[in-house]
Amino acid sequence: MPVVRSFHIFLFVITLLEPKFVIIDNSKVEDDIETIYGSLPLLVLFANFIPHRLEMSWRIINNCVDCGVFTMSHMETCMGGSLKEFKARFKHKSLAQDQ
Repeated sequence: MPVVRSFHIFLFVITLLEPKFVIIDNSKVEDDIETIYGSLPLLVLFANFIPHRLEMSWRIINNCVDCGVFTMSHMETCMGGSLKEFKARFKHKSLAQDQ
């Protein structure tokens, strides 16, 4: 499910087969999950689940306006599939992304 937090949108995926939830986010900010995402009501509901932030090689730092577009694409990509096989359709940061 998409989550909006402080003008940023990311995807919160609950895996029922394993006791964990996965956060899919285009932001490259490296910190612990609670520092980045704060105290989300969803985190409280799933406190016994193990949090995991999906690693992606193409994360970005300076683009804070396109997170909704990234989130919609992530929802299309991982809908019903395995997160181990998650493949985002984005390339590494380039000048073309700024145009």
